Amino acid sequence: MKNRLKETFSQDALKTSIKLQFIDQSRYDAFIAQLETVHETGEVERIEGVAHVSADILVGSERYSIHEPSAVTSLAVGPSHEYAPIAVETDEGPYTWPFIRTQLKDKVLLQNKETSIMHIFLTIDTISEKIELKMTPNVHEAKEIAEIARIYIATVAFMRIFDSSNNVHLSEIMHDMEACSLFWRRVVEIEKHLNIKFLPSEITINTEERRELDELYLSLVERMPIQSNRKITSFFLPDSETQSNEALEIGKQFAVTFLSQDEFAFGGVVFSIFTVNVVCNMLVDAKSRLPDKDGTQIELREVDSTPGFITYKAFKSQEEQLEEQKRLTSNFNEYINEYREAKDFYNIWKEKFK
Repeated sequence: MKNRLKETFSQDALKTSIKLQFIDQSRYDAFIAQLETVHETGEVERIEGVAHVSADILVGSERYSIHEPSAVTSLAVGPSHEYAPIAVETDEGPYTWPFIRTQLKDKVLLQNKETSIMHIFLTIDTISEKIELKMTPNVHEAKEIAEIARIYIATVAFMRIFDSSNNVHLSEIMHDMEACSLFWRRVVEIEKHLNIKFLPSEITINTEERRELDELYLSLVERMPIQSNRKITSFFLPDSETQSNEALEIGKQFAVTFLSQDEFAFGGVVFSIFTVNVVCNMLVDAKSRLPDKDGTQIELREVDSTPGFITYKAFKSQEEQLEEQKRLTSNFNEYINEYREAKDFYNIWKEKFK
């Protein structure tokens, strides 16, 4: 019946009246019991024993009839579904959730398509007014990262409809959705800054990747120096750097500045980041002349209990990297404190994102 109606009529609203004729009274009684089951559980029940089906369909002022005079071998009954869109306002404009509403005996179910970027399944108990909410992200269904960010933003706006102050379950979901919304916004900013496009179909987000992207955002987009957990214990100084060699006296405190290039792979894209690295809290511990290499090996140690971690800033190009190096070396004493006072990623993350 459903296929025939779909083929015969357009998507305009139809008013229908369907009549079922059963083989005998027992089949009819079983059908009534099935209706009760559907009403209580929402499950779809297969109907047996239907001898004849007829339907009157009203389109505007016109009435049409469809008849199936032979026995129907495949027929099912399920709960009624109706389109129940919910519009929310976000800072990126309005968004409408295309929900389907299902009314059961003592519950109302609200959900969108399971293949949506964010599948929402909401159950409201009409007696106790208890709310149960399940959310399943399907980021691979998105065409671009910006679309993922928009859906998470709309998800947060949808959840603000409910009072989660006295509901631990909803509060936890709200907290997670807000954090994810901000995270995907940061990924969009990284895309814009690097002028690249990540592929949602290639994304496999884990805790380590998320941390790396957040750290990249802070250093690359917000231009914050970050103290890493890496150290430098020695370096090689060629003979051509005679002036620097003479200045590096044993026991003397100094700062080391060097450049590096790191490669990242995310969302099906491989890209390079250029960093300026500074180590401030170091002393020259020993110097070893290496004639075969035409240079000197400089051994380092930390100043007292102050760790000599590498602090860095990230840049999208080598030109920006060299510009930062020039800025540092031209007025080292003025700019070095920016690196010396840098915090590690975890402490920055707690202040900005938690």
